[in-house]
Amino acid sequence: MPRLTRAESRQQTRERLLDAAKDAFTREGYAGASVDVIAERAGFSKGAFYSNFESKEAIFLDLLEAHMGEEVAISSGFVPQNASAEDAIEAIAARYASDPVDLEWCLLSIEFALHATRSPAFAERRAALFARHYAAVAKVIESIAASAGVTIVHPERKAAVFIALRQGLALERSQTAPAISEADARQTLSGWMRDLLGLPRHTD
Repeated sequence: MPRLTRAESRQQTRERLLDAAKDAFTREGYAGASVDVIAERAGFSKGAFYSNFESKEAIFLDLLEAHMGEEVAISSGFVPQNASAEDAIEAIAARYASDPVDLEWCLLSIEFALHATRSPAFAERRAALFARHYAAVAKVIESIAASAGVTIVHPERKAAVFIALRQGLALERSQTAPAISEADARQTLSGWMRDLLGLPRHTD
């Protein structure tokens, strides 16, 4: 096996630290996940952490930014050029109602929101990230709307509502004994999007 270059080795270290941070923040929360815990869980020294990230808050923010980028890429993939609005809606609803990764991230989203109330600097950077995220998701919504022959007013606001709705559903679904089923979540998301576009709801 060829030896990793310096850049490849550094990237691998960053990825392992990010994975460890995600696990630590999910299990222990932001306050409980120390730099020592993250570094140890990744199999590195504390010095290795600080050679890649300037602080715990910095890696926290990097996690959020990376996840948002992945979310936009995944969502965009649900809207191929020839897909109908109904097909796109059902695909998105099914994905967010059942994806275990999304259930995990809903817990982290609470940590992000809580930390933003305590750190003005983090809150400002989080708000900027979310503004970009809303704009990207709004483009997906507008694309689906265009295939249905509909124009969306204030698409970024609609994107924010959709994200809040699916995160709330995911939070309940992440519990050991959720009050709502996967089918409930899928129907709620599908119904909201259908109402937005003026399409009839499924009766099942």
